[in-house]
Amino acid sequence: SSSTIRPPAAAPSFSPTPLLAVTTRVVPVLRTTSADIASIVTALRPLVLPFFSHYLHQRSSCALASNPPSKPDLASHPSPSTSDSTPSDVGGELTFGIDLHTSNNPHLKLQRMQCVRAVGCCIEQEMAALPCVRLRVDLAAPELTVLLSVFKSVCAISLLPHYRALHRYNAHAVAQNAAAHRMLGIALAHPHSHPPA
Repeated sequence: SSSTIRPPAAAPSFSPTPLLAVTTRVVPVLRTTSADIASIVTALRPLVLPFFSHYLHQRSSCALASNPPSKPDLASHPSPSTSDSTPSDVGGELTFGIDLHTSNNPHLKLQRMQCVRAVGCCIEQEMAALPCVRLRVDLAAPELTVLLSVFKSVCAISLLPHYRALHRYNAHAVAQNAAAHRMLGIALAHPHSHPPA
């Protein structure tokens, strides 16, 4: 009897696990330092003004893109020097919050309020260079959040836009929330969290 030649079985296909399936939270870290109040304030100070200023410029650019100025009337505005179609004002109110997460550091945990006050004073001092900006603390939904993640003797400093609105950067929660998903898309298109060097 003739034997039937069978083609070799196809190798099983392995699809890589989606990154979202194994990722819970993504938090960019700008700087690490020792987990004591003086070191945290020293490391944070040079980050405040560049980051906050960059965010304000991006916010102004987004607002200008959403509401472009109307075409100027050349008859009523004959001189180009009087045109203000490119506003340089990036002032207004800016809300911020401070989150301190400690793990295996009982000393800083006891000094929680002192650390938050010191960081808040540092931000106010640095932002005094922009008198057109009115800072306001918002614990519910701040525009910018200073996140201090402390583990033992190390503190990681993050400056995060829309941290609460984006579910504390929880990837699964953002993916399930349409509004947060759209906000994340805007944040990626206008990367507030990466000020120029």
